[in-house]
Amino acid sequence: AKDYKGSYYDKGHLAPNADFLLKTKWQEESMYYTNCAPQNPNLNRKVWKSLENYVRGLAKKYDVEIYTGCIYTGSQEYVGKLIVPTYYWKVIIYNGKTEVYLIPNITPTKKFTEYKVNSTQSTQLIRK
Repeated sequence: AKDYKGSYYDKGHLAPNADFLLKTKWQEESMYYTNCAPQNPNLNRKVWKSLENYVRGLAKKYDVEIYTGCIYTGSQEYVGKLIVPTYYWKVIIYNGKTEVYLIPNITPTKKFTEYKVNSTQSTQLIRK
């Protein structure tokens, strides 16, 4: 946490801490840096939070597989020793469907649903 102190960025969780409320050890482990990356506070507290809530809603209805990560494209900004990601991504697989979200690590101007992409779009966006 000391790396984030005084920085602009939030400690963005890839696997959300709130998903582990019933498992204290898992909740503690969700705070490890291996599960976190610097995230724009407006992304973390608004769009990303909405996406996480959407996934929780799906998980109440379906078996869900969730994959989440960061993309670093030319970013040289650091928080402590941590590189600030350019994008956050999330893949959600449920009920025979796949949804892919690619969200720039900036102050977002759209709802999370507007960051939904297909594989061709995601490749084009990342290469820009």
